Amino acid sequence: MTHMNIYEKGLAKALRADDSKIPLRWKLQWKFIDPWWEYSWAHKLWRDRISPFLWPRQKWLTDAIPKTWNDKRVLIPDILYLMVVHYVDGEKAFESIDFEASGLGSFAKELKEVYDWAKVGRKELQKKIDDSYPDLGNGLILIDDETLGQEVKFNLSGNGFKSYEELYGEVNRLEAELEDSDTKCLEWIVRNRNHLWT
Repeated sequence: MTHMNIYEKGLAKALRADDSKIPLRWKLQWKFIDPWWEYSWAHKLWRDRISPFLWPRQKWLTDAIPKTWNDKRVLIPDILYLMVVHYVDGEKAFESIDFEASGLGSFAKELKEVYDWAKVGRKELQKKIDDSYPDLGNGLILIDDETLGQEVKFNLSGNGFKSYEELYGEVNRLEAELEDSDTKCLEWIVRNRNHLWT
């Protein structure tokens, strides 16, 4: 028998009796519990809408999303890597789960690789990319008129003429390496998303 059935039976019985015969239990329920049932939508609204807005439950995630405009192609890797780092560091995945006993030994090994890439490897490669840009000196790039129509070469403040490949070849190679590693790791995260909970 549910609470409402008991309540309805007691209410019907109490309404048939005179006020002196109404049990104290029902008088208290009418006075204190019924108003709560009537206004429970306010509690639900507070719990489900207002409170999470004022105090977000995933604060680590909302803090990571910039308040300024950002392309989704930049946000997606940042957020997914942050989720892996939070899973390992915040939820203590390697301490609280025995992956070997669960038959997830290969998952744990791959998770460690993705975690290391997200935490250290990606930042190091991005720093290498930043450092590999050519020094443009005073910022003036003079194009040699004689080579127009052929392979264009750039004069970097009297350092001689260099082709685009000589200037940006290393940058392009490192960016391609970053793209390949990101694609591999992000695909792994999406494929194994069902295991990322403690």
